[in-house]
Amino acid sequence: MTAIRKGSGLMKKVAPGPARLAGKLFVIALLLLFAAYILVPILWMLSTTLRTPMESFKMPPAVLPTSFNLDSYRTVFDKVDFGRFIFNSFKVSVLGTGLQVLCSSMAAFAFSRFRFPGKNVLFLAFLSSLMVPGAVMSIPRFIIMSKAGLIDSHLALILPATFSAMGVFLIRQFMLTISKSYDEAAYIDGASRFYCFTRIVAPMAKPAMMVIAV
Repeated sequence: MTAIRKGSGLMKKVAPGPARLAGKLFVIALLLLFAAYILVPILWMLSTTLRTPMESFKMPPAVLPTSFNLDSYRTVFDKVDFGRFIFNSFKVSVLGTGLQVLCSSMAAFAFSRFRFPGKNVLFLAFLSSLMVPGAVMSIPRFIIMSKAGLIDSHLALILPATFSAMGVFLIRQFMLTISKSYDEAAYIDGASRFYCFTRIVAPMAKPAMMVIAV
């Protein structure tokens, strides 16, 4: 990349200095080192699944398998219903994430656009729930799900995930940066609040919603 410098009425392109180039190379090397720190254990795990037990405990250990052995995968799918496990995990995660983004965005829209008594107090109560450790809520959550008759069901995992104080906070803060003139123009044209949320504010708040989904 080159920098542009104004001088004597002319636009001149100036190459980046050695210090700036060295800084960029240092950042790139640091990011590559961090990526390797994350990827190496994953690659080691995959390599271990393709080795025989004798090769896995051989010293010195081999990074790559000498012979590809797929017996471990066959054993897993033969002895347990692993496909069902994957489907259940996918179902719970997708539904839980989708409902969390939906509920958080709707609550954030209410906190950022509506005026009602006790709004600030209620929002502070939302934020105060972030200070409660998740382990403390496990027993009350189990009692609630038990009294609702949802034990041994996927709803017992999906419904608690629909509430996210952090999600409401992040999306609300993002929606506050969206000008209310969009809402006012839509209301003048006869749009409802639901239309304003679904067609105007929510599409512009997609970056914050994607952060919560990830």
